[in-house]
Amino acid sequence: MTMCMASAILAIYVYVESYEAWARSWDARWGFLLQDWLGPVELPDVAPVFLGEFGTGDNTNHWRYLLQYVKDKPVAGWAYWPLNGEKRTNKSEHYGLLMEDMQMPRHPWLLTDLQGLAKSRGLNR
Repeated sequence: MTMCMASAILAIYVYVESYEAWARSWDARWGFLLQDWLGPVELPDVAPVFLGEFGTGDNTNHWRYLLQYVKDKPVAGWAYWPLNGEKRTNKSEHYGLLMEDMQMPRHPWLLTDLQGLAKSRGLNR
């Protein structure tokens, strides 16, 4: 029993730490919409994908993998959620790009990451 649990924990750790495994998981969920299924025949993507309302307040592997995945795939577009610094009056929004004053970035690394993502997609004007 203990060996089975250790194996399961190791498998989860490897899965979480591997971008390739993470990307395969997302390909199975919706990334397949961006692929041609007729092999060498050149066709446009199967369906446009707009990645909306994603956000984070923590610089985790999941965040880094998501950025890489969006850079690697021909998504039609994306929208970070949210901009605001408050969920409601006097209640901070941990995922918000801005602080409660709506001027200062909450997480400078997050703003830098999103600017890099925009540049990678040709949105640097």
